Amino acid sequence: MMQETPARAGARPLLSVLVPTFDRDVRPLAAELLDDIAALEDPLSAELLVLVDGNPALAGQEEVLAMAAARALAAGFALAPRNLGRSGARNAGIREARGEF
Repeated sequence: MMQETPARAGARPLLSVLVPTFDRDVRPLAAELLDDIAALEDPLSAELLVLVDGNPALAGQEEVLAMAAARALAAGFALAPRNLGRSGARNAGIREARGEF
């Protein structure tokens, strides 16, 4: 199930940035990607989606969503119910994506 920031509930973005991850802390990468999204001419034209395929304790879910919410950016975070593998995690993220691209 996808947890998301309030900004993600709005209009459909142009771009979805998908980060499938396995057993790693995504906070540093998510912070960098959120900086890049915030620097866009229209920051709400993009959303960041993180799909954790592995140990949720390492993911930093609350921190990533808080970083995005503090900037009013669209972000979603999902924990896979089981290990889906690379393609399975990517495909699950694509199903959750709302962007045109």
